[in-house]
Amino acid sequence: MTGQTYDLKKEISGAAPRPGFELTEAQMERLRRVGEVALGVSVIAGTAAVSVVAPNIFSALDKIFGKKQYGTRRNTLARREEQVIKSFYYMRRQGYIKIKKRGDLLIVHPMELGQRRLVKLKFENLSVRRPRSWQGLWWLVLADIPSKQFRAAADMFQKKLKQMDFYPLQRTAWVYPFDPRTEVEAVAAHYRISPFVTTMEVKRLDKSDEEVLRDFFREKGLI
Repeated sequence: MTGQTYDLKKEISGAAPRPGFELTEAQMERLRRVGEVALGVSVIAGTAAVSVVAPNIFSALDKIFGKKQYGTRRNTLARREEQVIKSFYYMRRQGYIKIKKRGDLLIVHPMELGQRRLVKLKFENLSVRRPRSWQGLWWLVLADIPSKQFRAAADMFQKKLKQMDFYPLQRTAWVYPFDPRTEVEAVAAHYRISPFVTTMEVKRLDKSDEEVLRDFFREKGLI
């Protein structure tokens, strides 16, 4: 970059692995593509500008790529550094981010194109926050969407709930064991069908339905 002389590889190599970001399974799967690690760090950190050489970046990469695939311990750090470097160079070259030197840190700022990609990435990886333990209650999502005017939106809404591990009790009724109101509202707003979607807490269901739900969410590892 004009007016800046720094060795990106050298700067990144100065980072040391420490416990850091927590990733969801969906984020780990999505971020496996090297080119999105740079944006992924911004997503996980939840800020518009983060240090490229933050000490916890390598622990994040461990969770994304897994240490075992790098082979010997001697090669692990070099391979992880290589993944980071490729990622940041690629994202800068594509116009997703810009990198600035500030003291001993490199700061990454998502550009407008990167901001749009971040929004898409967050939506793709949207998942319901869950508490440590299940309270034995169910949440029912009712989506009575006019099929003629909103057929495509209705199909995409159902596809998204399925991806988020909701159980389809009926075509227009989906169940989840934790409060999904924030996330369901976000999905409904995204597809512009909010007036047709309702979420409610259910304390009791038909016994046979409840057995099916318990088996389904146990298999998913959610309860």
